[in-house]
Amino acid sequence: MKNKLFSYCLFGALLLAIVGCKSKQTNSEVTKTVLVQMVSDDAISQLETDFEAYQLQQEKVVSRPMKIYLFSFDEATITDKELVEQLKTSDLVSEAQTNKDVESRN
Repeated sequence: MKNKLFSYCLFGALLLAIVGCKSKQTNSEVTKTVLVQMVSDDAISQLETDFEAYQLQQEKVVSRPMKIYLFSFDEATITDKELVEQLKTSDLVSEAQTNKDVESRN
């Protein structure tokens, strides 16, 4: 009897832990970002100034040798596709594309 009760309690605790972990993953806020390959490393601050209306801001370096950077922006002012089109017209940018979150397969 005690063994059966212990098994039920263990199963319940395990189930609560799994549900708790899943709920933390779905509540995380996703910020859209774009990947930008710059003409030169010195042009980042100028690009942020040029696209200040969209609150373009460098988040991190993706590849320093290839001059690829991750930028965040204000989604309320422009869509990621429109921003990429505008970035591609800039003389400071070699290439730009939307960033996609990748999830590993289980």
